[in-house]
Amino acid sequence: GAAVFPVLSLLGWVSGTKILASFGAQFIPMAPSTAICYLLLSLSLFMLLRPSFGRHRIAGACIAGGFVALYGILTFMGIYIGLPIVPDNLLFPDMGTLDGSPIGRMAPSTGLFFFLSSISFLATGLGLSRGAQAGRFRFWAGVSGAVVVIAGLIFLTGYAFGSPLHYGGSTIPMALTTAFSFTLLGGALLMTAFLQGDVLDQRLTKMKNLKIGAQLRMGLGAILLLVAFLGAVSWFQSDSLWQDTKDLYDHPLTVRRALGELKADVLHGYVGINNLILADQDQERQAILLDIDAYDAAVARQLDVLYKSYLGQAKDIDEVGIAFAQWKTIRSETVRLLQAGKSTEAAARTKSSGVGGIQMKQLIKEIQDISDFALKKAIRSTRIPGSEKRI
Repeated sequence: GAAVFPVLSLLGWVSGTKILASFGAQFIPMAPSTAICYLLLSLSLFMLLRPSFGRHRIAGACIAGGFVALYGILTFMGIYIGLPIVPDNLLFPDMGTLDGSPIGRMAPSTGLFFFLSSISFLATGLGLSRGAQAGRFRFWAGVSGAVVVIAGLIFLTGYAFGSPLHYGGSTIPMALTTAFSFTLLGGALLMTAFLQGDVLDQRLTKMKNLKIGAQLRMGLGAILLLVAFLGAVSWFQSDSLWQDTKDLYDHPLTVRRALGELKADVLHGYVGINNLILADQDQERQAILLDIDAYDAAVARQLDVLYKSYLGQAKDIDEVGIAFAQWKTIRSETVRLLQAGKSTEAAARTKSSGVGGIQMKQLIKEIQDISDFALKKAIRSTRIPGSEKRI
């Protein structure tokens, strides 16, 4: 069962039908490397439990498990800790993004749980080859397998409630098909560990022989742990809601308000130049130039606001500043021509086909690029993951 979803995912990547790897256009697909690691562990586990494959099956299966463990831990450490080696970046080309998260890349959480799966897998192999210590290896194989099952169920629960973990953040989320496969693979490893020996029977026998006082303490302890877990979940959800609200105010609202004022100031300055050409008195022209200078100062203030609040790349704001500086240079030349009595040439520069009009279009385009990013950020902050419904 754990090999079904990886096979479908690989078929989806090969055929271009990515829906087979994600089960939904709004969900991130299973990465090719993730599918390959699943197949390595699934097929190696099948080989490990078949004595007919020969004596060397254990060594071969353990080598495959070790490879997956190394790949998973390098992925986890490369993304979370910042190590320069991220295997997917070296082996696979850029495959695009989904809501800002790269697709075709193994998630760091997937890499961590692959490492735990491989630990369970290796412990199972060692349990088959060690006589006196077999029970100990099988026990740790069962523990690691149980952790993988729980992890898969947690991520599946997030998808079931419409709030997949890590969606809308800076971390690559785990795919729905990946969570399904972890649940099945972890269950296979867990059952393999128990069915290969009498470890489970020994644990159950010890539980039956516990005194009533010990059983009560364990029961109360389990209840307290459950209450602590529910409290932690509640705290996490409240903190996440507060952070989303803060991000929504600090970035999209602040940035879009600053962009609206910035665009208005730029257009007022452009209209001021046209009014300057039409003015026929020096006093009126001086008043218009003072207004234009005031709008320039307002533009500088809005750029400062963007530098503080904009969550995109700083070069986006730099491009607006450069475009505005170029327009000011063109505008200064237009004013010089006007003061020299060359009104016709000055008027031609301010037309939409003139050098001033063309530069103004470029400036508005640079401002619109920042506005589009802020709008996407606002939509992503208010989107209910797993659906197209927006607040």
